Amino acid sequence: MRLLFVTTNKYLPELRGGMEVNTHELSMALLERGVSVGVLCGLAGVGLTGIRARIRRKVLGDPCPMDMALGYPTWRSYNIIPHVGSVVASFKPDILVVQGGADFVPLVTTCLGLELPVVCYLHTQDRLLLSKELFEHPNIAFIANSNFQKSMHPEKQFLGVVPPIVPPTNYITATSRSFATFINPSPHKGLNTVRGLAEARPDIPFLFVVNRRGFKRDGPQQPWKRPGNVRFVGPVRDMRSVYRRTKLVVAPSQWLEPWGRIATEAHFSGIPVLASDRGGLPEAVGPGGLRVPADAPLSEWLDAFSAIWDDSARYEQLSAAARQYSQRQEISRDVIVGSFLRLLNAHCSNQSKEADNAKCPSPGL
Repeated sequence: MRLLFVTTNKYLPELRGGMEVNTHELSMALLERGVSVGVLCGLAGVGLTGIRARIRRKVLGDPCPMDMALGYPTWRSYNIIPHVGSVVASFKPDILVVQGGADFVPLVTTCLGLELPVVCYLHTQDRLLLSKELFEHPNIAFIANSNFQKSMHPEKQFLGVVPPIVPPTNYITATSRSFATFINPSPHKGLNTVRGLAEARPDIPFLFVVNRRGFKRDGPQQPWKRPGNVRFVGPVRDMRSVYRRTKLVVAPSQWLEPWGRIATEAHFSGIPVLASDRGGLPEAVGPGGLRVPADAPLSEWLDAFSAIWDDSARYEQLSAAARQYSQRQEISRDVIVGSFLRLLNAHCSNQSKEADNAKCPSPGL
């Protein structure tokens, strides 16, 4: 099989979000199984990868340059939609996997116009509304990254649910249990709630992990006098350096998290998670932590936080549950990759059967 991931989003190493990390992990696992993988993605033009792409664009006149920095061909452009056809003609994939929400409709329309099987692997909370003609197109199918994500799209026919790949070896570590850790400190992730917790518990050190350069820690976008118990780090390439200092991960997200990857990452090391009840977080946290309504007052968040941090017996119970939950079969790498391939092969087979049926006259005609 030859598979091309297609997204208008930026990609590693220019953007390191959950979808991007999962695509890379999935690509590496597919390569091990003999699948030829390529990625067509957006371009930010930053860092070494971005600079090289910009040089190729300017010097060679290549509007969608390809690199092998990640171990598989990756095409990058400021606007990928005009280049989908040429990349497909060059790479010759058997199937296209469309990801991300930006420009979703024109991207899907373009991909379907190439008369290849198209699978939309949905990772975001966006409704991604398509016309009836598009979502009933015989070449299109859908995969969700969580049961919650699937529930957001009742009008679409799903092949199945394929959760993100989170390799334990990339995250498991012994921990000093020193910090309450908050990853990606931004308003939609619950920044105001964690600020309130840090101010209410000056006896506890908080670690704020940023995921992009140029983050404004105390500038106009972050009008907050940071207390002495808050420390900023990041961006971080190896999250074990974070988790080896973490006692509790705090994830009071205010938006509809499609999954909640950080919960799985933390669970591998027996780190409980205090999370909101939004989106896919309940699914990802399971018994390995506590959940609080996203719009609960700070006092309720503080009670739940203290119940985990201050009660050693409760903490050990949640820690053991987190570690056990991280070992469930449905999120193991082999199961995820096997499921992903079966679903793609099933969709390709369906398209082949429909094509053969279209070529043959019906009985009696």
